[in-house]
Amino acid sequence: MTNKIRVKEAVASYQQAVRVWNQETSEVDARSVLVDDFGMNRASASDMIRNLAQLLKGEVYHRTLGELVTRIYFNKIITDFGLEYLKNAINATKAHATYYEALPKGGG
Repeated sequence: MTNKIRVKEAVASYQQAVRVWNQETSEVDARSVLVDDFGMNRASASDMIRNLAQLLKGEVYHRTLGELVTRIYFNKIITDFGLEYLKNAINATKAHATYYEALPKGGG
């Protein structure tokens, strides 16, 4: 598999992250599903799981989500959690952009 996250991996990541958020499974088990069933990189799978919690809480996250993943997460957050959580996610993403821009060479 290429390093690029596609729709099916993004959706699966969101679903597993929600299960962790709802305490239905552990991060370790959710990550294993993403790695074993979807061929995702372990670190990317962990980042995508952890970032959802930061989005829902409105807190800065440090591992970048791609545009596709961000759009999918936002669309699913509004449907599954409502407007207040979407506002939190937008604020977290703004905080991430500020963090990223402050890195040497804009994180690049």
